[in-house]
Amino acid sequence: MRAAAHDNPSHDDAPAESPAPRSARTEFVDAAVAYLLGQRGKSDGATGDGGAVARTTSARGGTAMREPARPSASALGIRLVAELTGRSHAAPLFHFPDRLCFVAAVAAEGFRRQTQRVREAATESSTEHVHEPATERLQRCAFAYVQWASGAPALFATMYDPELAPVLEAFMMFGDDEARIGEQLPTHFGGDGKPARRRYHAYRELYEAKQHAIDTFVTIAREGIRDGSLRSDLSAHDVAHVVTSVADGLAWQHVTEQQSIGRLLEAHTRRMIRLCFEGVQEPAR
Repeated sequence: MRAAAHDNPSHDDAPAESPAPRSARTEFVDAAVAYLLGQRGKSDGATGDGGAVARTTSARGGTAMREPARPSASALGIRLVAELTGRSHAAPLFHFPDRLCFVAAVAAEGFRRQTQRVREAATESSTEHVHEPATERLQRCAFAYVQWASGAPALFATMYDPELAPVLEAFMMFGDDEARIGEQLPTHFGGDGKPARRRYHAYRELYEAKQHAIDTFVTIAREGIRDGSLRSDLSAHDVAHVVTSVADGLAWQHVTEQQSIGRLLEAHTRRMIRLCFEGVQEPAR
């Protein structure tokens, strides 16, 4: 596992002494999310519609052309977000001890936005279909989950950055035990003191955002277990994890194959989600 990347490790201690306002931290995260959604480019090369641009030269060595540049999760970092916001390269370090903590903050925002979309789908289904079974509501929310990811591939990839996986696993294993998590991930926390504590809080924010991503599914599953439409021998969390695991797999299929959800893909996605319910649905008597 590669150690957490530091754009400038020497800034670990200094920024912690004089933190900047919370609104600036939000600005950095929002700028990164906008970049990953293709809504914003670097300040030194932005088009009129806010898209990032790449410069290329014709084969004859003539006029330089400007083309849209696809947002990349791997390009996300302290220097990039500083350029996106027109700040100095050191400015983000007042909020994020290193690059990985910044990526964690962006990933947490991604989970929050996906969670909000799922909640909206749950609300839509409950208002439009008063007596809709829990299984139908879960399918509707699962499709919203996949649809959101397919429309935000770079942000979705950031949410599942491989470097963040050990952090999430450590929090699942040790909960609030900060000391044990730090021992498990010495390269991520970088020793003792204020920088290590700032990293702990940054990673905990990500963990909590990811945990909340299944809340809506858990709530609907509880209703389904109570009304008898879902198996009573399963917990609501079991059902939620089954549904979101299937949704995650479908989302990655669309993201990695760069597919948008058209009519055929929508039918395929809904069918896969529906099939997963054969394992959790209470058999008809």
